[in-house]
Amino acid sequence: MGTGAFAVPSFEKLLRDKEHEIIALVTMPVRVRPGVTPVVSPMQQIAEQNDILVFAPPDVNAREFVDFMYLAAAEVFFVCDFGKILKPATLKASRLGGINLHGSLLPRYRGAAPVHWAILNGDSETGVSVIHMTAEVDAGPVVAKSDPIPIGSEETVIDVERQLAELGAGIVARTLTRMETGRLPALPQMPHEVSRAPKLKKNDGLIDWTRSARFIRDHYRAMHPWPGSYTFWHSPEKEPVRLGLGPFTVFPDTFPSIGPMRSHPPGMIVQADRHGLLVATGDGLVRIEAVLPAGKKLMDALAFMRGYPVRPGDRFGEEHP
Repeated sequence: MGTGAFAVPSFEKLLRDKEHEIIALVTMPVRVRPGVTPVVSPMQQIAEQNDILVFAPPDVNAREFVDFMYLAAAEVFFVCDFGKILKPATLKASRLGGINLHGSLLPRYRGAAPVHWAILNGDSETGVSVIHMTAEVDAGPVVAKSDPIPIGSEETVIDVERQLAELGAGIVARTLTRMETGRLPALPQMPHEVSRAPKLKKNDGLIDWTRSARFIRDHYRAMHPWPGSYTFWHSPEKEPVRLGLGPFTVFPDTFPSIGPMRSHPPGMIVQADRHGLLVATGDGLVRIEAVLPAGKKLMDALAFMRGYPVRPGDRFGEEHP
């Protein structure tokens, strides 16, 4: 059961190894929008290329589909990047229930966005876990876990998720093999160690300039590519302009020709020249490398300044301070 790219390496490894029979792929239905060409999920593309049956029910928990899954007589469901929470009755439709590949070292970062929150919180390492699924989301016993891997200081969610997906593929294959033998340890998650990683919202991308320069850089890495880091440009006698921003270069609290930054309020543009836009934060400052004005294409900061009259003393912040 999978839809997104995070599940692809595991799916491909299981197909390649041929140690387990894949009865079918269950995936989310293709989204149909007026005037937009429907896009088939990565998982469905691979299944069709390998003559695997594909089912995309409107509701995977509907009684009629659960009844079908009982008839399919699968021994276990492998669930990853699926897009729908499975109810207990659905999990019971296979003999051994379901296992799930999760992009964190559980019980840290339960939820839909574990990599995003790990980067946002400045974590230096992460990993993957395989759990035996229960009614509570991401709360089942851990049956396998990777060693920690480092998170690079410039890596975005895309970079880290790609590494974790590849790392998880081998662990999933080994987990299924051990399930066949019945020798699969299951360690309960300790409630006092649980942290949450809820699904991101659009407004999570709004930059808080009172935070440190390093946090703002990490915010960009955690929000790329969606929802993206953004702010509003405020200049005298103009309406606020929404701008997507990043990546950023981080500087300490002093800068050549500028001096100490503590005298500049967070969000103030302290330099706008051929070197780019320098902006004060709550601790240190950042140089903006690229700008995305609303309704425009991404451009470097210098190109932005050629078309927009940004000046030192203007500031970035919320739409309505």
